[in-house]
Amino acid sequence: MVKKRLFLVCLIGTFLLFPNKIQSQEVQSNQRVFCHTLFYKFSTSITENDKAEFLALFKSLPKKVDGLEQVDISNIESSSEEFDIIIVLSFNVEDGLIAYQNHPDHDKINDLASRLISAYSYYRYWTNQ
Repeated sequence: MVKKRLFLVCLIGTFLLFPNKIQSQEVQSNQRVFCHTLFYKFSTSITENDKAEFLALFKSLPKKVDGLEQVDISNIESSSEEFDIIIVLSFNVEDGLIAYQNHPDHDKINDLASRLISAYSYYRYWTNQ
């Protein structure tokens, strides 16, 4: 019984002594993120090497493009438009999208896409994380 009371006193004391830790996490979770979401359907003639080269270009972008914070790539098991993959580019500022579009690797992606991709769509939106 004494151990339980001591635990509760320590737990309550932690919340009273460190309220700013909890508030700072809440502030960080309200950070706005601009997302450019790409949907691709690969052509039937694509090889695994082609696909790896195409996706590697996206994966390397956060180190190269100002404002681009993260690239998430997921395979799609089933979709109404029969897309194969979704790529979400997360920017901390909307101008990061312009930097991405003007980057030489974006031109490489477009060149590869012209022969590797049979269908394409995109959505852009702001979200809070």
